[in-house]
Amino acid sequence: MNEEFIKLLELEYNELKIGLAKASIEGKGTPQEIADRKEELFHALFEKYFPFPFTITKGNIIDSFNKRSASIDCIILDPSHPHTIDQKNKKASVIFADGVDYAIEIKGNLSDKDEINRALNQIKTVKDLTRVKNGVILPKDQNEYTYKIPTIIYAEKTYDNINTLIENILEYYKENKIKRLFQFDIIVAGDYTIINSCKGLISCNNSKGLFLEKTGERTLAVLLFLMANMPLVQPLMSENIYNIYLNNIIKDASYSEEWNSILEDIENN
Repeated sequence: MNEEFIKLLELEYNELKIGLAKASIEGKGTPQEIADRKEELFHALFEKYFPFPFTITKGNIIDSFNKRSASIDCIILDPSHPHTIDQKNKKASVIFADGVDYAIEIKGNLSDKDEINRALNQIKTVKDLTRVKNGVILPKDQNEYTYKIPTIIYAEKTYDNINTLIENILEYYKENKIKRLFQFDIIVAGDYTIINSCKGLISCNNSKGLFLEKTGERTLAVLLFLMANMPLVQPLMSENIYNIYLNNIIKDASYSEEWNSILEDIENN
């Protein structure tokens, strides 16, 4: 790990949180204005850490099997994606699943069951899409997960007890019989990062299951490291630079047999 870079990311993350709080005050009384301001902050952040030729946009994603996702707040397009962004309104006329590297949904507060369910359902609409190609070079490393778009939910706040959020997530997946292939990959909620680890798209300790870590000020650094280890649409010619400078940033991820027993039951029924 490079401590200087991590310190920079900690300051960047604190600035993001201040900006989000400021947006809530500046747009008070107009929910759409608040949402727009927050999306702009995330777009600006990811434009810094995923610069040109990546493109940041929002909207619905379509795949080659005629499926369409819900509208997603922040989408990072691979350099291979056609430049379909309208210069007047900065919106994409079309977003192809085979040109999307990450789909990120932004939420204010995941401490309401209905809001949690909405976020998970939006992510499922992305996971319902299937890419024809992926950036995994070796056939032995390819599986059904690598043909799905990496998904992230970011929430400024959640329950004081993070276990309550996880219990609500598991309840939603169990009630709706949603298998791991169609579940979220990463959730950032308050000071915590939840990783839905599986071999293929994202892996924590080379294991399958939910992992939880209180990442606090290191949250942005952890997020960039996790994103660096998810396969892009096109294979990288060399190792991702974040993987080099943020290696071993995940220190104390915890694992619960109870959570993962529920996930296994969903998978097998």
